[in-house]
Amino acid sequence: MGIKASKGKYLALLSNDMTVDPNWLNLIVEIMEKNNQIGLAGFKRLVLGTQNLLDGIGGNLYLCGRAKPVGTYEIDRGQYDDIIEDLDYIGGAMVLRKEALTKVGLFDPKFFIFCEDVDLCYRLRKHGYKVVYIPQSIIFHKGQGTINELNKNNYLEYMGNRSRLRCAIIHFTMARLLSTVLLDLMGLILANSSSKRAIMRAYWWNLKNISSALKLRLLYGPSPPYKCKPPLLAFSLSDLIWRIKEIIHMRDFQAH
Repeated sequence: MGIKASKGKYLALLSNDMTVDPNWLNLIVEIMEKNNQIGLAGFKRLVLGTQNLLDGIGGNLYLCGRAKPVGTYEIDRGQYDDIIEDLDYIGGAMVLRKEALTKVGLFDPKFFIFCEDVDLCYRLRKHGYKVVYIPQSIIFHKGQGTINELNKNNYLEYMGNRSRLRCAIIHFTMARLLSTVLLDLMGLILANSSSKRAIMRAYWWNLKNISSALKLRLLYGPSPPYKCKPPLLAFSLSDLIWRIKEIIHMRDFQAH
């Protein structure tokens, strides 16, 4: 409602548990004024109450569509002090060009929570806009100031999978979408019972809402203008080996 009512050339969006550096907007607006191709610009996020602990700068996606935050809980040693234009998404806080948002559309309400920023970044790029991280603009983030209250009956895991799958159906190529399903099947074998229920509920919801996702797929077209970055999988080989050993041990225990 606020976005629809806004009159400005730019929109600044913040999560409700963030505070800002006094100069948080100056450089971002200056850079966006010089480059009309920038549709979305993001900040360097620091953990609230610190001066050098990163909350993150954005994120990339695994092959199966799971988000991989970049910079989270790293000590800020200047490793992210250059402008970056190839992050898969920037979320939580951003400055949007109102003209770009008018062209690509607002946030998709069916995501509700998680991946709404990923979906928007995909759409902006597909319309020729850039998504840019600008390190000199700084904000401070408390972290999970609201969503912890929602996490009942594995709700957040369910919503994370639900939104991830919807985003994949809309935007991924068929090959990448197939890899998502295959990796999820592997995940079902390795997951605990509550995670299995969350994944299966997420797939069921997306099957019931497949028509709206396919309409958007036809509208936007698959194949985002960037490729999967390493690591491709949402788990390391050591994690996989440990989980397999755990399953074997539990089966042996149950057999006795």
